[in-house]
Amino acid sequence: MSPIKEDMISAIIRASQANLLGINKGSGNSYSDAHEQDVLEWIKANAATYRRHFAARLQLLSDNELGVILKQVTYSTNDLGEILHDGMFFPSIKNQRSHY
Repeated sequence: MSPIKEDMISAIIRASQANLLGINKGSGNSYSDAHEQDVLEWIKANAATYRRHFAARLQLLSDNELGVILKQVTYSTNDLGEILHDGMFFPSIKNQRSHY
């Protein structure tokens, strides 16, 4: 795989995870301690699996298709599960909060 494709996939996954976790890419917004704790817990429990799962799916796509997906995750609040209509479930922050 080309370095450009690897970089695109990494950027897509980072933006998708930020969308899934409700992290505003515009910076400046401060979050509550509870939200930050929820994000850290989600990352510990799910981030590596999320990255591996979607990297494998995205490697099959063309550079043009990756460009479209990068644009979608960058300019929306959708994550890859929503964009790719993926059947694998990754818990959201809201679902995770219920066990605290």
